[in-house]
Amino acid sequence: NKRLTKSQIKTFYYALPYNAKDRTSLEQIRTFDPNVTCFRDVEKYVSYILDNGFEFIYLLNSIKGFYQDKEKFKRQQDALDNLLNGLRKLKTYKIRVTDLSLLEYITRHYPDFEIYLSTSTEYTRITQFQNLLKLFPNIKELIPSYEVNRDFHLLKNLKNLTGANTNIELIANE
Repeated sequence: NKRLTKSQIKTFYYALPYNAKDRTSLEQIRTFDPNVTCFRDVEKYVSYILDNGFEFIYLLNSIKGFYQDKEKFKRQQDALDNLLNGLRKLKTYKIRVTDLSLLEYITRHYPDFEIYLSTSTEYTRITQFQNLLKLFPNIKELIPSYEVNRDFHLLKNLKNLTGANTNIELIANE
């Protein structure tokens, strides 16, 4: 970041890998890492990121959502509570979410966390965002679906809808 002037890294994203015993299953799993078996294995990296002035956002952006089976749901809920309390201990409160029931759970039980909506919601119409923001005015950031990044009419209306309270991030190249 000290050498580059036109672009900088400001935010790190992470989700526990598939093999982590305490993952919530609400993560969109993209890795298997034998060196990371639980959240404690990554705490030092998250602390390093935060201590060096970067933002950290934990990814709870699976489209699967909560389990319907009571036993599985309870295990999932316990893992989620442990994760959020672990993030809280590290003083990082930003979460990228897809599932609306998860968004509602976090809003109700962890109001100190900042919600960043994932592009995995695949919203492509202004009414979808409008209805979402009526239900969850606490959302800090939206990422419209990649397919609408060039729909300047929608993006202008979305910015008018969100005002100064909610950021809009565009994905230029996934």
